[in-house]
Amino acid sequence: MLGSIDAVVWEADATTFTFTSVSENVERLLGYAPADWLQPGFWTDHIHPDDRSRVVHYCATCTSQLENHEFEYRFIANDGRVVWLRDDVKVIAAEGKPRWLRGLMVDITATRELEQQLRQSQKLEAIGTLAGGIAHDFNNILAGVYGFTALARKAAGNNPELVDYLDEIARGGRRAAELVRQILTFSRARGGDLAMAPIRLDHIVEEALKLLRATTPSTIEFKTTLAPNLPGMFGSASQLHQVVMNLGTNAVQAIGARPGLLSVTLDEWDVDEALARVLPDLGPGRHLCLAVSDTGSGISLANQSRVFEPFFTTKAPGEGTGLGLSVVHGIVRNHHGAIRLVSETERGSTFEIFLPIAQGLAAPEPAALREAPQGQGERILFVDDEIIVIQVGKLALAGLGYAVETETNAVPALARLKKDPLAFDLVITDQTMPNLTGMEFARQIRDLRPDLPVILSSGHDATLTAERIHDSGVREFLAKPYTIETLADTVQRHLGRRQEARHPTTDGPKS
Repeated sequence: MLGSIDAVVWEADATTFTFTSVSENVERLLGYAPADWLQPGFWTDHIHPDDRSRVVHYCATCTSQLENHEFEYRFIANDGRVVWLRDDVKVIAAEGKPRWLRGLMVDITATRELEQQLRQSQKLEAIGTLAGGIAHDFNNILAGVYGFTALARKAAGNNPELVDYLDEIARGGRRAAELVRQILTFSRARGGDLAMAPIRLDHIVEEALKLLRATTPSTIEFKTTLAPNLPGMFGSASQLHQVVMNLGTNAVQAIGARPGLLSVTLDEWDVDEALARVLPDLGPGRHLCLAVSDTGSGISLANQSRVFEPFFTTKAPGEGTGLGLSVVHGIVRNHHGAIRLVSETERGSTFEIFLPIAQGLAAPEPAALREAPQGQGERILFVDDEIIVIQVGKLALAGLGYAVETETNAVPALARLKKDPLAFDLVITDQTMPNLTGMEFARQIRDLRPDLPVILSSGHDATLTAERIHDSGVREFLAKPYTIETLADTVQRHLGRRQEARHPTTDGPKS
């Protein structure tokens, strides 16, 4: 009769917690025969070690006070699975003392997994809200870093050491901007496919390790082995840079304060049928293999299957978010690759990343610096409520040959245009400003003077869509942070026709 119920019914001694009877369906749910449960200490010995003391103390306290109780805990099944159970317990007393316990044990693993997924979803939503909130201001700051670094580089002249320092600042700024985009993408605050392009993975690894070395204690030795003449691949340089940084940071944290070795190798690897079966995301063929090893604390066998779960971490509170390796896993899969972990407690860990090479692809060298297109005195109205963005924009555009006027609020900027609609040849405006948004400003400019080009800029605004931007009359959207070259190219696209009209070319003979 009891075996037909979709739950385990049991009785136990209230003093020793030794089961005296258990329904037969316990073997189907947890894999142990009913007779196993009657052994002294069987139940407590198979509670998950992390839950055992809590559960035993709670049950003992409630039982001693003759209180019926309900609790949830993890139990190790016969096949090694971790099963979540909920127990509803009734205390049977005699002469005022607890004598027996009667309970109903239910497997709630599926429910707990759904709850965990919901919590993770809520965490991702919270990250998205936080990231969206800081992205606008942070990207405004980075726009200043970009601009002033570029202006300083131009003024550095023939000082190669200073130019190198400024290039490192600019490179760090670009990586910071990419990290903001990664957080927005990871948190679902911003979608979009990866921008894949031909890349040199060895160059990305070298650049990432240079940044990592600068922030790593000198007690940790770096050993880098990059094979020569490696083939190229298609990928996102910024995301693969993040992979190297995250794996390197994870290795540094695993080593901790003690001396250790961080090893990075990159080579070609022939993925055969056997490895492809072990790593089902891979197909047989030639791949690049990036391996990051450390001599740190290692990862226990129980945790190795969970290291790529979002928010899973074995670090102490405040030392890690549990996002780093899950981001690595997601990026690698988006690149049609796979990741393998080899680790042993107190012996260190090795993460191997396999990425498909692009057959016949000549991996590109870094692009050479070029001069930004010049203006011819065209009048630009630059509107932004961030002083640093105003300063950089005016200096940069004036240096390129444009006549620039600025405003920190769209309301007085609109008043200037109403007073003289022909005063400017182009308007650049931020989106998020007090009193009047950039898109509303653009709509009123369109009603006032439809032919005046308006470029909309923003650090981040989740409400912006291509359709809304187009409907407001904006000619082009410019995402912050942008480089001076990008700003110059964007302005030139919308003022080039005016220059051509002012200076037409003629192929025929002069009269």
